Amino acid sequence: MKHLKELTAKLASALTAAAVLIWTVPFIASAEASADKFEYTVSDGKAIVTGYKGSEKAVDIPPNIGGSPVGSIGNGAFYGHSDITSVTLPSSVTAICRSAFEGCTSLASVNIPGSVSEIGDSAFFGCFSLASVNMPDSVQTIGSMAFYGCSSLKTVTVPSKVKELDGTFWHCSGLTSVTLPEGLTSIGCLTFAGCTSLTSITIPSSVTNIGDRAFYGCSRLSIPVIDPLAAVAENAFEGCQGQLTPIYETNATGTSNNGSTDNAPSKAEMVSGEDVGENKDSSVKADQAENTSGNAVQDESTTGNDAQDAAAQDSPTQDAFEDEQVVAVMAQTPLEKAPPLPDENPPEQTAYSGEDISSGAGVFVTAGLL
Repeated sequence: MKHLKELTAKLASALTAAAVLIWTVPFIASAEASADKFEYTVSDGKAIVTGYKGSEKAVDIPPNIGGSPVGSIGNGAFYGHSDITSVTLPSSVTAICRSAFEGCTSLASVNIPGSVSEIGDSAFFGCFSLASVNMPDSVQTIGSMAFYGCSSLKTVTVPSKVKELDGTFWHCSGLTSVTLPEGLTSIGCLTFAGCTSLTSITIPSSVTNIGDRAFYGCSRLSIPVIDPLAAVAENAFEGCQGQLTPIYETNATGTSNNGSTDNAPSKAEMVSGEDVGENKDSSVKADQAENTSGNAVQDESTTGNDAQDAAAQDSPTQDAFEDEQVVAVMAQTPLEKAPPLPDENPPEQTAYSGEDISSGAGVFVTAGLL
């Protein structure tokens, strides 16, 4: 009887182990099969996804590949996969590297987990089907042109730890609402240029720099109120509605925050770099203005056509995004010249080379862009 009980117990234990194995093996096999769809390298014990070989439109990246946790989505990992519609990232991912999803023209949604701290240059460049993106507060840096041409993007909340933006939302023509965090210090070159649906934006008082053409061509945007101590490029709001108006707070003594009791400086004084705290003699200004006006009349008699040409050159044009000045500005971006707007066709044939995927040392070579 005793032996029968022992035999029964052993049999029950064996059946339990078999059941666990039956249930576990398919999941392991499935995970391994899923991992086979990805190309990867391993650095510091973490997998870096470098390519995708699958055909699924909804991509679910596993938390482990080849026995290593997935730490980042490498440079150009999903470049040009125009059939992908959604991507789910595991909570182990800390970085979405340069051009990771560039050219994924059908990508409509992507979850960015709370583990991600970095979104690289051109990470979602040309993803014009991307309708929404929720960036967690863990994100500290967003690279240049990260969301260039995401024309379906409607609303954006920049995470609280981000300090600088540079060309980030250029040509997001469908963008209607932007929330910028207190603590942001710089809105760089072309950050919101071409956001033609944007009607209003609040600039945090922490912003100390607004770069060249930061809001260029935002034809529906009423120019926001800016802290007078901020360095604002003269063409930062070119093509927008209204005039630049600095904030002037007044304390109990009636002294404004520029250290004087004079009136606030004009737009020309602020953007020209003159000291806003320096008192100007009004009579001297009047004399200078009169002399300037007289000289202008004399000059006009001899150079009338030149004056008209100069005025025409100062007026923004409809296709200013293709002019030489924009190209020159964008020469400082990851691409060597300003890229064209994305279209509905898949990206042209592309070669990617990079010895160090994790460091971003590689270089994209795309026909027609370089």
